Amino acid sequence: MGFVKQWGSGFKNLVIQCARIGGVEISNKKRTETSLQYVHGVGQTTVQKILLNVGLVNKITSEVSEPEPAKIHKELVGYMIEGEVVCC
Repeated sequence: MGFVKQWGSGFKNLVIQCARIGGVEISNKKRTETSLQYVHGVGQTTVQKILLNVGLVNKITSEVSEPEPAKIHKELVGYMIEGEVVCC
């Protein structure tokens, strides 16, 4: 059940694209540094370390190219995030 069926025929051409990193859908309209902080357990300092280690600049998330979210996700594996923080 997608947005098209739920909201009627006026949204047949609706396309929602966003990156899903660490179990969280990241906002396309914000800078990468800001939007990655929506992942529970990731703050500003952690995001800056991740971007530095991956070699990415802080650009608007919608401008991130295809392989970059995978690089970020691989880097996040080393940190305690989302479910790991909540469960304890």
